[in-house]
Amino acid sequence: MMRLPIVVTPAYIKPPGKNKKGPKPMGRKAKYPFMKLKVGQSFLLPEKFRDRVAPLAAYYKRKHGRQFAVVRLEHDPETVAVCRIL
Repeated sequence: MMRLPIVVTPAYIKPPGKNKKGPKPMGRKAKYPFMKLKVGQSFLLPEKFRDRVAPLAAYYKRKHGRQFAVVRLEHDPETVAVCRIL
């Protein structure tokens, strides 16, 4: 087995492939503000988005331990509220 000498790299030599603009963001921007909600807060959506948001609420519970309720408003049946309850 051949041993290679370990030397200090001069400061002017940058690592290969270094992103000079900084780290790339992980993932994409959130469409709904689940992570910003505090207990007792909610956001409103039209009823047609209920089928999209309910699975996301379950995902955030599983992944982050935050519990949400997706409910239809009594005074406006065309609107749903996503509420953080725990």
